[in-house]
Formats: sequence, structure tokens, C-alpha cells
Amino acid sequence: MFYKGMRLIATYTDYRLLSTMKRSMKEFEEGKDIIIYPEDSSNGYKEKLEYLHPGFASFYEMLYQKGKDIPIYVTFLNKRKNLFIVSEKMHYSELKEKYGSFEEIAEQMRLLLNSLMDN
Repeated sequence: MFYKGMRLIATYTDYRLLSTMKRSMKEFEEGKDIIIYPEDSSNGYKEKLEYLHPGFASFYEMLYQKGKDIPIYVTFLNKRKNLFIVSEKMHYSELKEKYGSFEEIAEQMRLLLNSLMDN
């Protein structure tokens, strides 16, 4: 039900990633909200996230290079408690300054998401 009415954009980790980024940028520039699900589900969905693909940080970097430092929220749907949990607002510039690399930003977001799951 959550996906109903959404215009999903497929994401790939190979050469097709560039077309995903371009399409996402086009959607954003048209004023549409972007929701990114970077979790690695190649081994199924786990109770705790083990890895987030860092490509989402490169999308924020593309926006940042265009002068857009958009708000970022980490979210989690807790099915057991029937709660949709949303983190405090962050900005890419803060994450970039604090953590540096895309990989470290992804790792910190994974840790934050796992801590939200515990609540």
C-alpha cells in the first residue's frame, strides 16, 4: 500500500546507475520528492540492516554541487508497533563534513536506522 501511486525508479549498481541518477535529478528538479531505499536486500531482509549502498550519498553530492543542501530524514516502518519512525532532519553538508566519504555516511545512516528500529 505504501508504494501505491509512487513512480518508482529502478536502481542498479552497474553502468545503469548513471541513468538512475539522471532520472532522479530530473524528478527532483521538477519538484517531486525523492525517497531512497539504499538497504542491501540481496540476502533477504534482516532484523537489523547489515549494509546500505552508498550511492544515495552520491545523489546528495550531485545536488550539493548544484547548490542544493536538502534535508535528509532516516525513516523506518515498525510493523510490530504499527509506527512510522522519522529521524531528526539532517543536511548533506553536515554529513559530508562529519564523515567525509560516501561509505562512511552510509554506515552512519545504517547505524542510525538500526537504532530507530530498537525504539
